Amino acid sequence: MSSSRDDVIGGFNTYIADLKKDEDTDVKLTLVMFDTYVHKLHSGKAIKDVSELCSKTYCPGGSTALNDAVMEAVADVETRLKKSKTKDDPQVIVVVFTDGEENASNKFKKDAVSDKRKEKEDEGWAFIFMGADMDAWAAGSSYGMSAGNTISLGKQAIGDSIAYLSNRTSKASRAYAAKGSGVISHEVYAQTMNNLMEIDADDVANDKDAVHLRATIDNSSRISNPAYLNLADKIKDLQSKTKTP
Repeated sequence: MSSSRDDVIGGFNTYIADLKKDEDTDVKLTLVMFDTYVHKLHSGKAIKDVSELCSKTYCPGGSTALNDAVMEAVADVETRLKKSKTKDDPQVIVVVFTDGEENASNKFKKDAVSDKRKEKEDEGWAFIFMGADMDAWAAGSSYGMSAGNTISLGKQAIGDSIAYLSNRTSKASRAYAAKGSGVISHEVYAQTMNNLMEIDADDVANDKDAVHLRATIDNSSRISNPAYLNLADKIKDLQSKTKTP
């Protein structure tokens, strides 16, 4: 991730800032960073206590231990959930962001990651795969990631796309919580998360990130996910009918 460092830092900080605005949802963050090695910076930390990334805390190298990083993050959450005393069913979103394909893991193969993803999705977890300056659609699908939750974008689109993602994940979490924590089935939450790329007129009218994303998509030749392009077309269509701020 070294070549996209500043954009990743800015995008992550925007993501965290947006999640902190949602005071009605108890959000905990596990952050696993990776290059040649895997480094866990946060483990189930309350979102209000998560500090911004900077060049000192995010110093990526040149390789990509993607498999090991994903499995480390999943294992961390699994361990904490087993120890948890809460009666509510937690909602887990795993966001994978990379600017390179796997080339450095020494513990896990791609098949192990794919099997684990399937296992956790069956339990109601949601997985989102974002790739910068690469064919993330192909990479994500090789792990069995759903096309609707896989985004491939040019590096100039990183900031806007993460900002938009944070807005959509926050809305999905609030929608789930509003229906009664622990009441709605895992399947309902998974379905909500698998439709992150849905958007309506209210989103376009009130969400400047949607406007930025539309412009970013127009200027990026690296976005290849049809679901993402359909989203862009829908934003454009709704913007033609709605006055945006």
